[in-house]
Amino acid sequence: MPTLQSMDLPRPSNWQDFERLVRDAMMQKWKGSHLTKNGRPGQKQSGVDIFGADDLERLVAIQCKLTAKILSLKKVEKEIEQAEKFDESLTTLYIATTADHDAILQEKIRRISAGRVALGRFSVGLLYWDEIVAALVLNRKVFSSHYPELTFPKKNKKHEGKESMIAALELGYHGGSLTKDL
Repeated sequence: MPTLQSMDLPRPSNWQDFERLVRDAMMQKWKGSHLTKNGRPGQKQSGVDIFGADDLERLVAIQCKLTAKILSLKKVEKEIEQAEKFDESLTTLYIATTADHDAILQEKIRRISAGRVALGRFSVGLLYWDEIVAALVLNRKVFSSHYPELTFPKKNKKHEGKESMIAALELGYHGGSLTKDL
């Protein structure tokens, strides 16, 4: 049976929805974090759409790229250059994209990031669509606010935990040995 994480969910059709979805997803992943959209349309954003603290209270920024195609290295480098103007205490810039994983780009970004960190600059990471979805499904209410047409199955209170109780009784009766008696 497919899970929400394994489904090919429709990607947002506009950048505004994508930014909100990414913000909400990463707030679920980084429990206790507060992320804020940077500015409004028409204002210079210094290569940052969303900023705030991650789960370790480090200042992070996210640049969202709604794209049907692969994300190019040139585009990522341009965003890194823009984010240099954002804030000196920035620890990581994430590029969030609706594109699928790209091993070649990931390797190049890992090398760029390592070189930047060695020079005392912020690191760079990529957030691909499936990772964003995985973070979004951590909270049913938040997920449903972005995908109201998809519903979670209702829990059957009558049978909830029944299988676990039977398994525990069997384990208690037969013991916990994983080896076969000869």
